[in-house]
Amino acid sequence: MDGDKVKIEKLTDSSNWMQWKFQVRAILDARDALEVIDGSLVKPEGENPEDAAELNRWKKANKAANAILVTTLNKKPLSLVMTCETARDMWVKLLNIYEQKYADSVYLLQTQFREYRYNSGDDIATHVSRLESFARRLQKLNEPISDTMLMTTVLNTLPPAFRHFHSAWDSTPAAKRTLDKLISRLMVEEIRLGINDISMRAESALISKKQIKGGNTTQRTHKKDKADSSKIKIKCWTCGGPHLRRDCPEKKKDGNSQDKQKEKTHGLAMVSTRFSNTFDATKWIIDSGCTEHVCWQIECFINYEKLKKSVTFELGDGRKVSAEGSGQIRIRSHVDGKEHYFQNVMFVPEMKANLFSVRSVAEKGFRQTIVDDKWVFKKNGLLVIEGHRTNEMYILDIDVIHNQEYSFVARNRKEDSLQVWHERMGHQSKAHVKELLTSKGIEVSSLDRTEYCDGCSFGKCQRTNFREMPKAIKEGEL
Repeated sequence: MDGDKVKIEKLTDSSNWMQWKFQVRAILDARDALEVIDGSLVKPEGENPEDAAELNRWKKANKAANAILVTTLNKKPLSLVMTCETARDMWVKLLNIYEQKYADSVYLLQTQFREYRYNSGDDIATHVSRLESFARRLQKLNEPISDTMLMTTVLNTLPPAFRHFHSAWDSTPAAKRTLDKLISRLMVEEIRLGINDISMRAESALISKKQIKGGNTTQRTHKKDKADSSKIKIKCWTCGGPHLRRDCPEKKKDGNSQDKQKEKTHGLAMVSTRFSNTFDATKWIIDSGCTEHVCWQIECFINYEKLKKSVTFELGDGRKVSAEGSGQIRIRSHVDGKEHYFQNVMFVPEMKANLFSVRSVAEKGFRQTIVDDKWVFKKNGLLVIEGHRTNEMYILDIDVIHNQEYSFVARNRKEDSLQVWHERMGHQSKAHVKELLTSKGIEVSSLDRTEYCDGCSFGKCQRTNFREMPKAIKEGEL
């Protein structure tokens, strides 16, 4: 046993103190040296033969304990015990330092977990990730938080807009109440409610604070509101008149109002479109507010189809941009080097930024967490892709595998006239050329469709026949 090597994780700080202490005590007990550090075996002071035998036993145990302790300590803990003379002194000093730190760390994390509240400006994914971070840190300190407790905390810290979600979750069978299922349903509920921008989330959080401060104000103010209902001043957001916006006569006069209401806003892109000059617009930004993946580079698509109906995206600054088509993009992850595909990616050339939709992958069964400066996406417990934080944004660590056909399309997009393409493609029919280019995402003007083509004219010309002439049949005739 004495010749066996000790192979355990070295003590670094209070984070692995409990595991290290348990392992070291087991090893010391196996080598008959545990009594030395516990204090039950002390160094004898007498000089009689019985004391000599006890002294030899103590020296042997102290030597073994010393060897085990100093070889299982990292640099910082080792520097704290270098002045100690015996193994007992080392053990007592480590207990005094790390037992207290461990207790303080557990207390602090548990307090932060219990007192955590929904932060205005956060989406559901970020809110849940922060609570999961507390649970992981407590797990490392041997104070695990059960999934049931974590789910209860998530539900109790939701903003008021989700108050109806509690009853829906309670009706779910107990066997299906899992953390992954809760996160997935919350993100779907967030999309349904339309809590996509910071202002709405901040307003929701503000309502929550007012309810906490003032208690249940519904019963207290019901009679007063009923009595003063006639004094409520209504102001139209359109013209400022004393009526609701839906009843505004100015709005009804607008001939395009119905068309505007029918226009579909497909989603919100919360990322700002104002980037620094050093920002690489070919990178993919992780966006928790966007409902679909968005790409502004046609060369990234391996297949592409133009949209039959217009789809509009609203940016964080209020501007609206339209998607021209959708398709599939092939990428290679830096995590495992494998190829993956982004499905149903919207082509929005005016965006000038590529957006990776958190909601879109969440609906496909991906689980995402934020750990330090990394945004991690897993499926079935396996890490698939991840992103890193750069200038207050999270950038995906991927490489896009470009399509050569669409790379050619991108280089020639809206630059050449129909006549030029007509000449490039062997002087084929301009109607056929325009139809082919449109199907590939290249827009050309049809104004020069009747432009005269010299090449076609010369190519279709034929030589005129020589006229018949009489032949000479007699000598001397010409």
